[in-house]
Amino acid sequence: MKSTFWLRTIGRITLAGTILLGATIPLSGSEASAAIMDNIRVALFMNHSKSSIESSITLSTTNGFDIGIRNDRNTIEYWLSDSAEQIRSVADGYGVQLLLTDDPGRAGALADSLSKPPEKAQVYAESKQGKTIYRVVYGHFMDASEAMSARDKVVRDGAVADLMSGYSPIITGTMRLTSGAYQDKASADKLQDTIAKAGLSASVVMVPGSSGKANYQVWVGNEPDKASLTKLQSDAAKLIPNISLSQANTDIPYVMLKSSFDYKTDDHLFPQYVFGANTKLWVHSKQQNGITVKERSERTYRGDFELSLYNNDLAAVNEIPFEQYLYSVVGTEMGGSYPVEALKAQAVIARTYAMTNGNTYDIANVVDNTFDQAYYGMGNETDSVIEAVNATKDEIIVDQSGNPIAAFYSASAGGRTAHPSEVWGSSAPNMMSVQSPDNGVPEQWYRVLLDDNRVGYVKGSYVKDTGKRNAADFAYYTVTENGLNVRTSPTMNSLGTVITKLNTGDQVIVLESIVMDTPYVWERSYSASALSDMLNQNGTKLNGPLTSLEITSRGQSGRVTEMQANGQVVNTKSPDYLRTVLGSLPSTLFDIVDTGSYTIQGASSKRNKTGNTPVYTLSGSSNKATPTGQSQYYVLGGTEGSVRAVTTDTNFLFKGKGYGHGLGLSQYGARNYALQGYTYQQIIQAYFNGVRITKG
Repeated sequence: MKSTFWLRTIGRITLAGTILLGATIPLSGSEASAAIMDNIRVALFMNHSKSSIESSITLSTTNGFDIGIRNDRNTIEYWLSDSAEQIRSVADGYGVQLLLTDDPGRAGALADSLSKPPEKAQVYAESKQGKTIYRVVYGHFMDASEAMSARDKVVRDGAVADLMSGYSPIITGTMRLTSGAYQDKASADKLQDTIAKAGLSASVVMVPGSSGKANYQVWVGNEPDKASLTKLQSDAAKLIPNISLSQANTDIPYVMLKSSFDYKTDDHLFPQYVFGANTKLWVHSKQQNGITVKERSERTYRGDFELSLYNNDLAAVNEIPFEQYLYSVVGTEMGGSYPVEALKAQAVIARTYAMTNGNTYDIANVVDNTFDQAYYGMGNETDSVIEAVNATKDEIIVDQSGNPIAAFYSASAGGRTAHPSEVWGSSAPNMMSVQSPDNGVPEQWYRVLLDDNRVGYVKGSYVKDTGKRNAADFAYYTVTENGLNVRTSPTMNSLGTVITKLNTGDQVIVLESIVMDTPYVWERSYSASALSDMLNQNGTKLNGPLTSLEITSRGQSGRVTEMQANGQVVNTKSPDYLRTVLGSLPSTLFDIVDTGSYTIQGASSKRNKTGNTPVYTLSGSSNKATPTGQSQYYVLGGTEGSVRAVTTDTNFLFKGKGYGHGLGLSQYGARNYALQGYTYQQIIQAYFNGVRITKG
C-alpha cells in the first residue's frame, strides 16, 4: 500500500471509541464527491519516481492479439490482427549494435550475457541477401552520446568482447529512409523483400491512414544522425536505383514490424513491435482470456495493455475494469483465506484508495506494487475475494462532508494503530491511534548454537529437549527431521535467510526460547558496524564507530519517533522513515537491546556484572564453559532476562511488533474482528473516525 514515505500498505481512518456490536455505517448514494471510474490504469514496472525497470515487454495469450494504437482522440484504432500467441514490444530509440551474425547460438549467448534489466539486449532476426541474419542491439538510450557511453562500458567486459569476436559495435538511432505509403501490407512486404535482397536492413512500418486504418511503409536503416542517413541514401541509390527513398517522418505515431529471436528456446521466432516516441501501442487479447507478462513473473492480467514511452522509459499500462482490478488487489493484499467480512472491508478500502489516487503517475492511476496496492493479476483471484468485491460494488469511505478519505492500511498494527504524527510527523483527519486485535498464531522458535559456533534460529516443532545441559546450564536439543533450515531470523520469509541445514539426530545448544506471533512479533539483529553503515548512508554521519543507539522519543501508540546514535539525533525524512534507515525494519514499534552491556550467566548459574568483558565462552562442539579470551560468548540480559549471543563487535537486537506503518486498518486486526463476528462496516468503523460508507 501507498504512503507518503513509500510505506507498504494503505491506511484507513480509525474510530476513537470502542466497537459496538450491531452498529452500522449509513449508506448514501449521493455523498461521494467523485464518481467511481469505469476503468483503472495500472502501470507495471514503474516505481515511485515514475521511472521503469524494463526496456522490453513480452506478452502472451491464446489465439493471438489485436494490435493498434490509441490516437489523439483517445480512441483505439486496430491496425493488425496477429495470430501469434507471443509477441514482444520495445520503444524505438538509440542503441548499440554489438553483433551482426548468421549464427543464432552466438547471438543468443551475447544477448544472454546482457540480459539484466533495464538495459537488456534484443536479438532481431531479419532476411538479408537470401539468408537469416541475427542483429544484437543493446539498450534503449535517450541520445547517441548516451549510447556511446554504454558502448564503451559494455565492450570493456571481457566476456562480451569475446562473444563479439572482433565485431566493431555500431550506434543505432531513429533516423530512417522511406519508400512512401501503401494501403495494403502485402505490397509493403514485397518491397521489403526486394530491399533486403539488395543487402539493406528494411522493415515494414504501420502509420496512421484514413478511417482509423493503417497505411504501410518500408523504412530502411537505423541511423543515429543526419550524416549517417545521407551516406545510407547514397549507398541505397547504388544498390536499389529504381526505388526512390526519402527521409521518414518519425514524429508521427508508428509501429515497426520486426521478428524477435527467442534465444532461450530452439530457433523460435516471434513478432516484435517497435513503437515510436509519440505512439501509444494498444494490445488486446482476441479471446479476452488474459494477457501474460513474462517479465512480471509470468503473471496473467485481465484487460488490455497500452505501451508507450514515458520519461524515456518503456511504460506498460494495464487498463482494466475497475471492479476487476479489485479482484486481484484484495486477493493479493489480503488473500482468499481471510473471512469474507474482512475481505469486504479490504475491498471498500482498496476501492477508496484507488479512486482518490487520481493520475498520480500522469499516464496511470496506480502502480502494481506496494508503492500503491499490490496487484498481481488473475492468479491471486479467488471465489471468496470476487464475492467480497461484488458484494460491496461501488462502495467507498467518505468523511462527514461526503469527501472520500485518504485510505491507508497495513498488515499488522502490533496491537495498536499508529497516530499520523508517528508516521508523517503531523496529524491527519479521520486517523487516530486505537487498539487492534492483531495477534496471530503463535510459533515456537529457538535461537541455537551450532557445532561451528554460528548462531541461528530453528522452528520449535522440529527439535526436542534431550534433558541434558552443558556446564553453563544451557539445554541440548536434538533435531527430529531431515533438512531442517537454520535461519538468520525467526521467520520463514526472505528475511530469515537459510545459513545451513540440520538432519535427524543432530544436536544444538538452545540459547533462547522465542514465541513468535507472525505477523505480530518480530526480531532483527545487526552488528554495530552494519548499523553504522546504514546510518551513514542515510545522512547520519557518525564520528567513529557506533557505540550507542538509544530511543529518545515515542508517539501515542509507543512507536519510535526519534533515536540517537552516539548521542546524535538520527537523520530521517519522517518518523516512520526510521524503518528504512534501520535496514527495512517491519515497523517502528520496537525496543532495542544493546548486547555490548550485559549480565553473564556462568556455569554456576550466578550472574556477574562485567561491562564489556565476558566471563564465559560457550562452544557448540564442547560441553564446557571456558574462561574469557574467546570471540564468541553468551549472556543473560534484556528486560525479560533472555539469553542471547554476543560478540566482541557490539550487536543491537531489535524486538518489535507489527508489520507496516500501522496507519488506518490493520489487515490482521480485520481478520480477527471478522472471526469475532463483526461485519465489514463495523470493522471499518473500528479503524476510522467520523466516516461513512457510500456508493460512489
